[in-house]
Amino acid sequence: MGEEDWLNKLSDQFRSCGDGIVKYLVFLFNFLLAICGLILVIAGAIALADLWPSSHFLDTKVLLPPIIILVIGILTFFVAFLGCCGVLARSHCMLTSFAAILLSLIIIQILAGAIAIIAKDDFSNSMRSALKYSLGNYSFTNLDGQSWDAAQRKLECCGVDGPRDWAQVFTENQVPASCCRGAPDNVNALCRNTFDDRIVYQIGCYAKLQQSVRIHSNWIIGLGLGLVLIEILGVILACVAAKSIRDDNRNK
Repeated sequence: MGEEDWLNKLSDQFRSCGDGIVKYLVFLFNFLLAICGLILVIAGAIALADLWPSSHFLDTKVLLPPIIILVIGILTFFVAFLGCCGVLARSHCMLTSFAAILLSLIIIQILAGAIAIIAKDDFSNSMRSALKYSLGNYSFTNLDGQSWDAAQRKLECCGVDGPRDWAQVFTENQVPASCCRGAPDNVNALCRNTFDDRIVYQIGCYAKLQQSVRIHSNWIIGLGLGLVLIEILGVILACVAAKSIRDDNRNK
């Protein structure tokens, strides 16, 4: 009988040790998850800041992934806090809720990744058309003009495919001041296209926008995929910890 009691006690110790490791891992995981959430917020904010000056020309589905990533980053940070509280409070309900919310975020991120992939490969024609249409409506005072000036300064580009595109708007080989390096920030100014890249940007905004969207899409897809893998591990750990807490509560 004494030997049986000793074996049961040893078994309980091993189980207790295993449960402690799981709970420690869940807590550590949530700390890592909170950091990932902050990284997503920063990445989404940077992508939006880079793309926003050109938002007038971009399809909604191009801007949607950075916004989704930004929101997911904020939610991830707070979900990680919920997971930490669940472990510290030994709350089965909080850990179960944590796992369910995390699973929902995984689904949303997969959808965001799919949108980013579609946007990366399918935006070209619509964006070129939008750029050409907007360029034809350029005025110093309207939204098209303001958007073009902001985009050309931000991306260091000129016209849709190059400075020659402005011939349909201005005469005498002139381009907006936003096409010129070091030009004053004056919305009513023009400068002459010298065909010298040291003075006037010779690369079109379509190519620059295409490059920018692809870079940000790749970043978003990569970060989203990495976080999904981490979150799947989190769901598993949270479920194991929740089960352990429930079993402990039943045995009391």
